[in-house]
Amino acid sequence: MSQYESMEPIESRGPTFLRLEKLHITGSLDLIQDLVESIPSRCLKEIGLTLVRSNRPKFPKKKEKRVFTGPPVRTDVETPVFATCLDKAFNTWRRTLTNIFIGQHEDYSPSDQGVPRTPVLPTLPVSVCEEILLLPMVERLDISGWTIENFLKYSAPFALIAPIYSNLKYLHLPIQSNNKGIPFSGLRLVAELFPKLVSFQSSIVRLDDADIPLSDPSKATTYVISHGLEILSVGNASPNPNPKKVLDIARHIFALFPNLKEIRTHAGQNEDQWDYIHSLVRAFQGACLDHAARLI
Repeated sequence: MSQYESMEPIESRGPTFLRLEKLHITGSLDLIQDLVESIPSRCLKEIGLTLVRSNRPKFPKKKEKRVFTGPPVRTDVETPVFATCLDKAFNTWRRTLTNIFIGQHEDYSPSDQGVPRTPVLPTLPVSVCEEILLLPMVERLDISGWTIENFLKYSAPFALIAPIYSNLKYLHLPIQSNNKGIPFSGLRLVAELFPKLVSFQSSIVRLDDADIPLSDPSKATTYVISHGLEILSVGNASPNPNPKKVLDIARHIFALFPNLKEIRTHAGQNEDQWDYIHSLVRAFQGACLDHAARLI
């Protein structure tokens, strides 16, 4: 490029980012809107949108005198607009997106009048996850900093078609105390919906006895799946006190994910019991190797 060409005004050089493949934005809603709408590239493969909220959800404007007592309801005006930005991105790069990262930060004090509080994270609309499930090329989905409803609740309708085209290899859902997660029995549906998964992260609703499949030590289970999952990142609020049920939990996981290499735990999310469950899964894997050695 000559000296004169390098001094050419930017405005006259034509559109930029025509071949952009990765776009990560962490900022205000206005910034996210402007950039998503202005990127001309049609070959974007990876997008990360992290909303930074500088203000709490606002109180609704007073239109008439309140006729009840109690705290006013806060209105979240940013989430619907953020969801619209995601919808535009998914439509624009529907045939090229392979990696999607969705996040949220609160850039304000998590306390009221000096009293610390646990932040209540706004809920990501169900429609966002439904759209992602229908994107044909996506291999990775990471959601953090949001509350989401039971993921399987709205992925179940796609059970008949998802395994046919689903390329998801990494599905990481948020793990926080205010996220409901999935039921333990839902791990089987995860295996069936997403046959190519290598890494899965989600809260578990609970480890109640009623949600743990029964197993008979003298018989093979009837739901064995040879899934290739390698990393299971989980957590739940409280441990199951029944040692027999803990064995059933480990056996169910091994029956679904025989190639599991790691169970990742999270502070304050029953990490000690999940570490123990992982040791039981490894014991089952070792027993299978021992049995295979007998047959040689």
